[in-house]
Amino acid sequence: MSTSKIDSLLQQYLVLLNEYTTLRTTLNAHQASLYQHLARANFAAQPGVRYYGQDYYDERMQATSRLDITISPDTNTPEFKLTKPPATTDEPSKPPEKENKTFDEPQPSVEDENNNTSAARDEATEKDKTNNNKNDDDENDNDEKPKSQQPKKKSNDPLRWFGILTPLPLRLAQASAKTAVEDAIPQLATLSEQMKALELEVRRERKKRAKAEKEEARLKMKDLEEKIAVVEV
Repeated sequence: MSTSKIDSLLQQYLVLLNEYTTLRTTLNAHQASLYQHLARANFAAQPGVRYYGQDYYDERMQATSRLDITISPDTNTPEFKLTKPPATTDEPSKPPEKENKTFDEPQPSVEDENNNTSAARDEATEKDKTNNNKNDDDENDNDEKPKSQQPKKKSNDPLRWFGILTPLPLRLAQASAKTAVEDAIPQLATLSEQMKALELEVRRERKKRAKAEKEEARLKMKDLEEKIAVVEV
């Protein structure tokens, strides 16, 4: 029973090893393409740029992806995956709200209340007209609002650090790096953890099998000694 389980585990390990080897080959191809395109971009660099590399990194450099680690319920091993954080926008700062202050005022008389009521009605009618006109003006202002005043999304793309006319080899180098980092490397890390878990389980099963074989040999030896003792008697 233990031997069949070990064979099943070894079969799973070989499947994972095949996937791991294939991904390693793919990663090597992406890395080779990355360095080739980067060398071409440096060869045809614009005036004033010595070479494209980490010497041009500054405080604008920020991670465009985050590593998300979860535990798989099937294999009980960590799974690695890259996720992109939500985009941030540049919004104009709002002025602080004014504090509402209350003061103790004298109580009005009945005549003042009646006069105030009629005056409030007239004032409310005028406010409604003013608000309607103001809403119409606001709608027209929103339609005519320039796009420059709208919030802009921040861009962390490193290619924008080198100007508008980015050379094509540099874009291809970035594409190869993204494919390697976002696809191949997380899968390789996940497969590596799964293979380690299988290796540990195979060692445990082999120890159990060795212990069972040792116990079986001890029982056989004990049975043989009992038979010999009976024959001698």
